[in-house]
Amino acid sequence: MLHGIGGRTIKEAKRNVTVKEFQQWAEYIRKRGSLNVGQRVEAAVAVLATQINRALGGKAEVMDFLPHWDQPEVGIEDLAKMFGAVKKE
Repeated sequence: MLHGIGGRTIKEAKRNVTVKEFQQWAEYIRKRGSLNVGQRVEAAVAVLATQINRALGGKAEVMDFLPHWDQPEVGIEDLAKMFGAVKKE
C-alpha cells in the first residue's frame, strides 16, 4: 500500500513522514496512480499481451490479462484516514 514510504509499517510511516511529504505523495498517486510496482508491471504486460492478441486476430480485452485487478485499490482518502488526517467514520 505505502510500499516502503516512511518505513515498513503504518506506525513507522506516521512517525517518519511529514505532513508536507504525505501531501506530495498523495499528489503523486493522484497524478500517476498506484505505487505498487507489481501492479504497474502487470498492467504494462496486459497491454502488450492485448496488442499481440489483437495482431494475431484475437478479440481479447486488457482486463482479460489482469486476473488480480478485481480487488479495489486503496485510495488517497483511505491513506489519509490511516494517518489520522481525516475523521474516521
